[in-house]
Amino acid sequence: MNVSTPSRRSSIGLIARVLFVGAALVFGAWSLRNDWPEFLAALSSVQAWRWAFATLLVLSGLVVTGFVWLKLLSQLGYRTPTNAGLYIFFVGQLGKYIPGSVWSLGVQAEMARKENVPPRTTVANGLIFLYWNVTTAVILGYLALQFQWIQLDTSPLITLAIGLVAAVAITPRVTNFVTKRLVGKTQHHNARISHSIEVLALMTAVWFVYGIAVFVLVPDSYQANFSVLLASVGAFCIAYAAGVVIIVAPAGLGVREGVITFLLSPYLGLTNAIAVAVVTRVIHTLSDFSMAGISWIWYRSLDSSDRRNGGYYLAASKAVGWSIDRIADAALVNSVLNMAAASRPTTPKTIIHADHGAQGGFNWAFTSNVRNYGLKLSLGTFGDCYDCQSVLVGLLVDSEDLTSAA
Repeated sequence: MNVSTPSRRSSIGLIARVLFVGAALVFGAWSLRNDWPEFLAALSSVQAWRWAFATLLVLSGLVVTGFVWLKLLSQLGYRTPTNAGLYIFFVGQLGKYIPGSVWSLGVQAEMARKENVPPRTTVANGLIFLYWNVTTAVILGYLALQFQWIQLDTSPLITLAIGLVAAVAITPRVTNFVTKRLVGKTQHHNARISHSIEVLALMTAVWFVYGIAVFVLVPDSYQANFSVLLASVGAFCIAYAAGVVIIVAPAGLGVREGVITFLLSPYLGLTNAIAVAVVTRVIHTLSDFSMAGISWIWYRSLDSSDRRNGGYYLAASKAVGWSIDRIADAALVNSVLNMAAASRPTTPKTIIHADHGAQGGFNWAFTSNVRNYGLKLSLGTFGDCYDCQSVLVGLLVDSEDLTSAA
């Protein structure tokens, strides 16, 4: 079944995205206006292979953060096609270069509508993603201070308190509490310790990759010192956290460069530290826009192919909910259930009937969503093609009526 959105709405959406990216480009270039003289001077001292290697590392780290964002979204009961999810994430992330603190979240929420993700869920996911970024960066920053990766005179008690707060903040009990407050109880799947460990491991890898990218830019005469590598990792983590806390600086402009310069100058000297900080900023800025462009090309190429091949699937409950997507998976059925639950009251007697589903993750994602709504789940027999009229959804029954799937 092929479905097309109204041309007028598509045109307005396209114009809005073009204006958004244009604004991000303008403010991104403006944010670097004072750094170009230092950047050009620093560039002459950085070998081409170092520039290329640092850029490759940053791009790799960005890809991992994109998949972390997708993983957190799936934890909320929604899964988009990979190309669509990365497109939403990376294009939306350009909003951080525009003054104001909500552009990224707003753009991602609007773009995710096409993938049947409620705006509140997308905004909540963006905040949860930022929450994980900051807490993991603070934890590594604490380790850098505790084990003296960087030379900084701080109060041991304050440092310990910050580290303990950040460590407690990533425990499942706390993350579940934060998530429920942001997205609402009915849409939330409780995270397990394995989930926290996985996200922590991925973000730790990202911070080390970013730190190594900083270290690659350090002049040869300082690279024999392993402590400079650890200092680069710690400095970047602390600089990132500081840039988020000081919200008046778009994308941490000026704040992160200042922190990196301050923390690395004891190792590199002031001039070299400034050069490394400025080149790091330029590489991250160019990488952000590059990933947005790459994800857009990937999304458009596969989206066009899906439209040509009629690659859309429909799951529907005739009277209570419906959902449409390019793939038939658990997220598609969860969208139907979410709409049905939102459109009419349910009781402990309400029964949802479905087959077992062959798509990956169906049993866990769908049954978890059913339990969150307090419904009774009825599953058909294995391999019975006549059990349900739809691929994944059968009957929704409550104490008063019976509705069959379309």
